[in-house]
Amino acid sequence: MYSYKTFESLYPLTNGYIDFCNDKYKPNIICIGTTLSKVTLSCESKTKFYYSDLKNFTSLDFFRANDCKYDFSDFGDEGNSLSNKGISKELYLNGITLDTSFSAASILPLPTNKLTLNNKDTETIEIINFSFFKNIKDFTYLFNGTINTYIPTYNNDLLSKNLNLAFNSLKITLFTGFDKTTLSNIQTISNVKTFTLEFPIDPIEFPAQLTSLNNINNVEIKGKFNKINNKMDLSSSLNLIKLNIKSNDNIFNYNGEVPFSNYPTSLKQLILENVGLTIFPTILNSIIFLDIGYNSITGPLPNISEGNLIDLVLNNNKFTGTVPTSFCSLNIQTLNLANNVGLALPLPNCFECYRRTLNNYYKTSFAGISEIINYLDNLPTKSCGLIFPTINYSSTSKTITLSGQNLGFTNPIGIYSDSNLNSSITFKPVKYSSLFTAQWDKSGPLPPTMVFNFDGDDYTVSTGNYKPIVKSVTKSSNTFTFNGSFFNYDTTLISISLGGNEHVPNIYCQVLTSTFETILCKVDESIQAIPKEENLIIIVKVDQLSTQITFDSNRDTTQNVNYCPTSCQNGGICLTSTSECRCTEDWQSIDCSLPLKPCPNNCSYSSSKGWCDSVKGECSCDPLYTYYDCSKPNHYAQFISSPLTTGGEVIITGWFGDVHENLTILVDIDNYCEIKNVTNSKITCTIGPGEEGTKPIHITQNNITRSNNNLFKYKSIYSGSQSSKENSSNNNSNSSSGVKNESSNSGLEESEQYYEEGSNKKSWVLPVAIVVPIGAAAIVGGLGFFIYKKQKDDPSKKSSVLSGTDYLSIYQNEPADICSQNKAFLKVTCIGDTIDTLYITAASQSADLDYSSFKAFKLSYLELNGSNYGMRFTKDSFGDKSDPTKTGVTKALNLINCRMSDIATLPSPTSNLTLNSLDPQPSIINFSILENILDFYISTSNVPSFESYAIKDLYMNLIGNFDSASLTNLNTLGGSELINLDVAFGNIDFPTFNLDKTTQLTIKGSFNVPTEEIDLAGIPKLQKLSIDSNSATFNFNKKIPFKNLPSTLTYLSLASIGITISPDISSTNIVDLKLINNGLTSVPESFCQLNIQTLDLSGNTGLVTPLPDCFRCYKRTLGSYYKTAFDGATNIINWVNSASIDVTACGKIQPTLDYNSNNKEFTLSGNNLGFINPTAAYIDQNGSDKTIQFNAVKYSTLFKTQWTSDWKPGYFSIGFDSEQYKVATSKQNPTVETVLRTDNTFLFMGLYFEYYLPSVVQITFTNNDGAKVDCQILSSSFDAIECQISQDLDNNENMVVIVKVDDLSTQITINSTSETEQTLIPCEKPCMNQKICISSIGQCDCGDDYQGVDCSIPYFLCPGDCSGPSNGICKNETGTCDCNEFYTTEDCSIPNHYASRFSTPTVLGGDIIIDGWFGFIHENLTISIGNQNCTLNKFNDSFINCTIGPETGFQDVNITQNGIEWYSKDRIKFLGTKKYEEQTSWILPVAIVLPCTVIVVANIIGIIYVYKRHKINLFFEKRKKRVVTLENMY
Repeated sequence: MYSYKTFESLYPLTNGYIDFCNDKYKPNIICIGTTLSKVTLSCESKTKFYYSDLKNFTSLDFFRANDCKYDFSDFGDEGNSLSNKGISKELYLNGITLDTSFSAASILPLPTNKLTLNNKDTETIEIINFSFFKNIKDFTYLFNGTINTYIPTYNNDLLSKNLNLAFNSLKITLFTGFDKTTLSNIQTISNVKTFTLEFPIDPIEFPAQLTSLNNINNVEIKGKFNKINNKMDLSSSLNLIKLNIKSNDNIFNYNGEVPFSNYPTSLKQLILENVGLTIFPTILNSIIFLDIGYNSITGPLPNISEGNLIDLVLNNNKFTGTVPTSFCSLNIQTLNLANNVGLALPLPNCFECYRRTLNNYYKTSFAGISEIINYLDNLPTKSCGLIFPTINYSSTSKTITLSGQNLGFTNPIGIYSDSNLNSSITFKPVKYSSLFTAQWDKSGPLPPTMVFNFDGDDYTVSTGNYKPIVKSVTKSSNTFTFNGSFFNYDTTLISISLGGNEHVPNIYCQVLTSTFETILCKVDESIQAIPKEENLIIIVKVDQLSTQITFDSNRDTTQNVNYCPTSCQNGGICLTSTSECRCTEDWQSIDCSLPLKPCPNNCSYSSSKGWCDSVKGECSCDPLYTYYDCSKPNHYAQFISSPLTTGGEVIITGWFGDVHENLTILVDIDNYCEIKNVTNSKITCTIGPGEEGTKPIHITQNNITRSNNNLFKYKSIYSGSQSSKENSSNNNSNSSSGVKNESSNSGLEESEQYYEEGSNKKSWVLPVAIVVPIGAAAIVGGLGFFIYKKQKDDPSKKSSVLSGTDYLSIYQNEPADICSQNKAFLKVTCIGDTIDTLYITAASQSADLDYSSFKAFKLSYLELNGSNYGMRFTKDSFGDKSDPTKTGVTKALNLINCRMSDIATLPSPTSNLTLNSLDPQPSIINFSILENILDFYISTSNVPSFESYAIKDLYMNLIGNFDSASLTNLNTLGGSELINLDVAFGNIDFPTFNLDKTTQLTIKGSFNVPTEEIDLAGIPKLQKLSIDSNSATFNFNKKIPFKNLPSTLTYLSLASIGITISPDISSTNIVDLKLINNGLTSVPESFCQLNIQTLDLSGNTGLVTPLPDCFRCYKRTLGSYYKTAFDGATNIINWVNSASIDVTACGKIQPTLDYNSNNKEFTLSGNNLGFINPTAAYIDQNGSDKTIQFNAVKYSTLFKTQWTSDWKPGYFSIGFDSEQYKVATSKQNPTVETVLRTDNTFLFMGLYFEYYLPSVVQITFTNNDGAKVDCQILSSSFDAIECQISQDLDNNENMVVIVKVDDLSTQITINSTSETEQTLIPCEKPCMNQKICISSIGQCDCGDDYQGVDCSIPYFLCPGDCSGPSNGICKNETGTCDCNEFYTTEDCSIPNHYASRFSTPTVLGGDIIIDGWFGFIHENLTISIGNQNCTLNKFNDSFINCTIGPETGFQDVNITQNGIEWYSKDRIKFLGTKKYEEQTSWILPVAIVLPCTVIVVANIIGIIYVYKRHKINLFFEKRKKRVVTLENMY
């Protein structure tokens, strides 16, 4: 309810108030609940209203006044905003009658930000000062007068005030009677986003002023124009984005053309409806929206194949013919050809193949063209062509890019598996049919695949670089079908090769079709047949990733692929039929990772004598064998028969193997046993005579000797009773111990016997425990384990703790008895059976307590209360430091109502002492008694002298009859860090302190009004000061009563001291400030400069807004904090609770991180970082979302946090002022991921840029001639930089761009003319030697002088290019040729010839055929054999035929050509013939006369002439005694 005198005639009062929310006032008044929202008032006879009538309307959403008369300040005045506040967010003033011109108007205050003026009176407004509209964002001026209305002049008087007015919209509507001459005033309009001009009146000239308004983004004009005589130039409207002209007379054109000659490059949208166009306009590349509907354009639709059109509206024209196929290549999202009835079939393929998915779209596009609509309704499904979808993912920006061809004109939906459930993600178009993007908003990685539906078919697409997986292969004749995953729909990216090892060359299988899961290929066997191999190698390569499998090509069948569990290394091949690696000859193990080292003779494995450890190349022999190759028996004797002393046969059984080189058996020193027979398990030999008894025996074979001292024994020739006795004795002895006597044949050497001499003695070896009696201390097993049993003392033994009193007696050795006491004068706390705290209250007059009363205790706390009787104690009652026998009895001692006498120095562990209500009160305390006291509490009526004694913490309660003069004794304290005074009586003067070690001072009580400021310079180390006064008078002229606040002070609490003026603490380091229950009325701006972490101004009920900016801009994030800090200040609490309050931005935020690796600490610094501890989000090594909190060092500017890991993320994401900021954790080179050009503006997206610091960000382009072009930075953030160039760039697909942030820079290349988003691929390594990285492909451009992935290796040309790859390979790093084995010289041009085989001539000579390699160049070819030249007959690259004269024996061969000599010693043997033997008679007679000799010679010849290559074996046949001649052999 509201009370208004002025409104009494319109709205009657109810109980003295107008109930505006009564339903009877609708629709003129609308409420939301009981809160007024919209008010409409209509005045009669131009009723005059004043601000006093409207002032209580301060939170309306809409206020409208019809036909009223106003003053310029009737709706509020920002200059007097405290009293004249704005009444409504939106004002609609219909029928304006102003007492004063708007040119002299005041400023409309907030919350008013939208204003509509409808002038339908005879009055006019000549000048409108923009200062009046300072806070207005949307302004509409309607002219509806009857005479002489016109556009007023807009005077931007804000410019002189360095303010910048920016209307969202300015709308002017002109009606009948408009003064056309005032159109020139349009040029006074500036800083308007959208300007709308409507004139539903007679035609006017097009306002030429609209062609040069630089600060208007959107122009919308509706009305009639006069005919255009000349085209207008719009190029001066530099910031024009949208031009919308809608006429209704069809004459706003120039001879049927668009009436404009030039456009600004900023223009994006052009709408020319019903202006009479007959010629299709030229479309700028910058135009994305073109609407030229409702015109009269005739002829066929134009071919539009380039540009950036997204929306094309051509409806209601007169186009004829068909839709051009070029429309399919555009990124048109909206196409309207409706009612162009002359358009006909056929349609381009893209319109037909996507008809079903875009059915409604096309019915709109071709509305009114019945032939096309009917055709589309009945069109069968038609393929859109090959579809090759591909996904790329940026893990930094979390952007998924879907690209390909024929992907359609709807937003694709990717289906993927998420925790075994199907989820989906929708992609948005960048360019329909070919490029879409989506944002991945989940914490984990992308799923490996997504499924899309294109043209009615499902397509599975890999989201990353995954190797192709083959699950099975089917062979049918020469056709192979591969089933698996991570293939590709683009057959050009797939290659299948068969073979490729030393046995089978590469055979390529031509890919016929492919999908994500299937590949079909065919081998052309007319070129090369498929080899028949059990494990034929097949390489399946998809893009740059490949998989190797093996396949049994001997049969047509389907074979499953079983991959090896680990990758086969070092050239090993995975046999996918068995999932086993087949290693090369030098490697072994399951993954071929271990070198294969051969063992000598393979450790005789074929004879089962040993095994080869191929990792070490060493043998592991069977126990029966030894030697480096396990070839020799590891012999031993198990039983030896005992010969008589006269000698004889000896039988030795055991193991002797199958090799017995140099076998000898030696008994004793020189008695050899002659070998008769030997097998692998038995030796028989004959020994000579020897002495009776056991003898050592040594068995040697294969250079290995085995010895035994017990097995061999000579027996006496007497084998009677003595021997029997010995045997009986031995048997009896052994029987008694239960052990069978077989030791004589044990086969062990003496050194191998496991016993020690004298082991039959009882000794220390075996016992493991000693039994000891209970009650004694024992050591068991030498382990130091003690067994102890305490004997219980006599429970009847008692002693009086408080001698001479009736207070208490305890069992000295049974503390449980006292722990169970429950008497009025006794309280006790025990831990188990141990007394911890003891409280004793006097029940009667007591005798003096002495040390014997307490010596049995070791307490944490002892309290003695004399009550009404007093309690006395002797000097040493609680111990005496000077007497070692009287140790302290308690850590803390509290004496209440005790009669104090001289106490000895309290010994350790007493460190806490409380003296309360002592009798008498001490004026001087002998602090020598407190030598070990750290905390001292005293309740006293005067302050004693402390004699400069050092007490860490002093707590003093000053009680009645206090001697205020004794306060000066506080300065006798020598080293108290904490002083706490509680004054429990009337006002006193505040003491002057001189305490050079005190850090905390807390005083509670009433003090007199100080006559001057109290100097705190005497407490130079003070950190915490807390004053709580019982009156509101402890202040100095309503300010705090202190001066010279120490620089160490961080905590200041001044409660109820009556201050009304906030303290100036801007030069202090105060972190916690509490000014509770005072009379403060405002918060100073200086508080924003402090590092205040805790602020408490509660109880200051007079505090009001406005608050300083730092409190306003963070009001929302600190709402609860301020509700506590300003508890009781109703005005401020209401402001905090207000949802409609305008929140001032906190200014530019420039966060920076520094990391100290020594102490693993992050420091976050910057401006305007807020007053709460920031929380940083990041992604850990496992891809999980994590957070870490920073703690304030200085709020708003400095925070720190501790880091625990050796790893750290690249950046943190931190929220400030409701926005997220990414901040790098260390200095890193800027990373650019994408670049988008729009006209002369470039947008760089990436990471590790800077916020609001364009001065440290530089972007430089390099033109083709090397000239640098700087890009002016418009804005920058962590992941985006926007800049603008002022001159043209050369056309260059790989223009070099340097992005520099601070002192770190990154070089990229871009297509300088492309206005589509360019994705940049970083090079694998930084490009060396001043080479550039081509960002479109992610490879270094090394030029002609360097090579390698990073251009680090010099590139030299080789001589003659090494005569081509068939001759040699150029080693460009050195510029030298690496010739293959068939060529030589520096350019590999000359054949490196050799001979591999010769035909065998006879001694008569003749033709010789030489096989080998001789190349195609044969300069000066000569062949010498022995001392003869072999005459050349014919030759080619692998064959030479020459003729040689007679020769005998072995001869050397020398083949020379091209200046290169090939030589082989004794290479050719000239053989004899039968005819030659007849002519040389001496050979045959020797054979006849000396047949045996000839036989020997023949044998020798046969041995010598076993020709290795041809394996010619000459032999001698003994049975027939026949000589086999050389001629017989051939």
